[in-house]
Amino acid sequence: MDGSCSGLSTSGGFILRDWIGRLLKWGYSNYGITSITVANARAIRDGVFMTIQAGFCNIWVEDNNKIVIHAAQGAVRIPRHILHLIKDVQCWQDAGFQLHFNHTFREANRAANWTTKHGHTISHSLVAYTCFSPELQTIIMEDGIEHSFVRKGT
Repeated sequence: MDGSCSGLSTSGGFILRDWIGRLLKWGYSNYGITSITVANARAIRDGVFMTIQAGFCNIWVEDNNKIVIHAAQGAVRIPRHILHLIKDVQCWQDAGFQLHFNHTFREANRAANWTTKHGHTISHSLVAYTCFSPELQTIIMEDGIEHSFVRKGT
């Protein structure tokens, strides 16, 4: 999952893969004007919901926003502006779904990052089962062969 902020627009996206990395479903949404933290938390909630809807109960969530990941893990006090989003996710955990939250760097989250960029181009949501973009297909293929990226220093 990932969130993005571009000007006054925020969006979120998710990539649903099986245990060997095959693409099962992907989607993105335009969230309008909000914060990047809210966009990431909404992307996690939306992605987890879609994963549960697809019939999975052992779910690994990766996002590059440490605040949201730590809030979902219960490692920090949940910021008030994302409390309702994190509580939604925690309700699924309470219902028996196994959710594992991992922070990942943006470079390792390229597929979800791609979806969020496209969320800025629409005014609604899109969910798809097949990939129409050669760029996204390449990213997913490179992830499948564990193509690594060097993190650039500042």
